[in-house]
Amino acid sequence: MSYLVTAANTVLCSHGGRGRATLPNARVRVGGEPTATQSAPYLVEGCPFVTPASNPLPCLAASWLTGALRLRSAGQPLLLTNSDGITTPNGVPVHILPAQARVRGQ
Repeated sequence: MSYLVTAANTVLCSHGGRGRATLPNARVRVGGEPTATQSAPYLVEGCPFVTPASNPLPCLAASWLTGALRLRSAGQPLLLTNSDGITTPNGVPVHILPAQARVRGQ
């Protein structure tokens, strides 16, 4: 089991850019922080990726491939710390660092 993702979690693209939830889920809160659903994209800022030809090509957004199997809000799966995501336009994995350790899900 993994922990629920909240707006307080640090989300990073593989290059080190930070992601933030575009639509935090205020219906379910953990420790006062809104959770995140699988359908809500993340914006990625500060990605330093540069192509081999020295052209900047930063990650701009992240979308989620997996979410909780049993936990939903407004019909959408909630994100867990082990949820898989990829970035646009580079298609690299997204990493979620745990922030809260109170609520687990599957």
